[in-house]
Amino acid sequence: MSFFIAILSGLLGGLGGIGYKISGSGKVNALQSASVLAFFGVIFFGIRAALLGEWQLLTWQMVVLTIVTGVAQYLGQIMLKVTLDMGPLSLVWCAAALQFMPAIIFSYFAYDEPFTVFYFLALVALFAAIVSASFGQEKPEGDKLRSPAWLFGLALLAMLTLFSSCAIGMKFGWYYHVPGSEESLMQNNGNVFFCLLYAAIFIFCTADVIVRKTWHFSTKGWIGNFMLAFGTILQFTLQKAVLHLPASLLFALSCSASILLTCIVSTTFFHEKRTRSWYLTLAFALAAILFMAVPLPQKEAAPSDSKPLIENEM
Repeated sequence: MSFFIAILSGLLGGLGGIGYKISGSGKVNALQSASVLAFFGVIFFGIRAALLGEWQLLTWQMVVLTIVTGVAQYLGQIMLKVTLDMGPLSLVWCAAALQFMPAIIFSYFAYDEPFTVFYFLALVALFAAIVSASFGQEKPEGDKLRSPAWLFGLALLAMLTLFSSCAIGMKFGWYYHVPGSEESLMQNNGNVFFCLLYAAIFIFCTADVIVRKTWHFSTKGWIGNFMLAFGTILQFTLQKAVLHLPASLLFALSCSASILLTCIVSTTFFHEKRTRSWYLTLAFALAAILFMAVPLPQKEAAPSDSKPLIENEM
């Protein structure tokens, strides 16, 4: 059942990516879409946290964690807008969906989670996917690209790294124990984490579109925004339910489903071309996921046996 939930979360994440595409076709940029998503996220997870009594367990550590993660997610939304303006959704989402991989590296250095030769091969495949995707821009003006391939590749890598902050924050919250509690931050305040994270994203993204005066309302924009909000919120809800799975397995199952759904819809309904770069990017991205999903040589360290990044002191 946990495997099915992880895969379903990926399909919902892919639905969110499709929502971005539809919103963009309605002249609504990624920051505005993220603002709408964050608004619904605050309400959804805020109510869940209240019903479960999680607000009573709120700590300053959780506030700091969500603010830092929120800033990174806001910057990631800026890079998402940049990359969607530079290349097709299918290639951009192949990179965005691999955002779990920096969390694996983080878990290895911070909590001594296993790091195998397959993880190394996965990183090689990841960079190969980025390089291949960088050459997959559409050419609207003859053979002239909108921007250099290397610039598109750097933008994809920056977006992936910034978006990984959410997975890293989730892993940190899973391991970090508040003094006097037998459970970790994420176990005690999982819904509070997402509520405050979305609150930070809402504040930053809304301020951005107001200052830049980039608000735009359209039917396609609202349809895409609701798809984004529905898919992403449920994706995180399901991922929280199976957070006990090893990081590699959880994010591998989820992200592979997200990539496949987005690529199929992008080429079928949005008429994106299946070029050599498209096939290579998809192949490398799936290879990275398969390498990450290879069974670990040992069990993942339990939260109680791990060493926190910072001292557990108020």
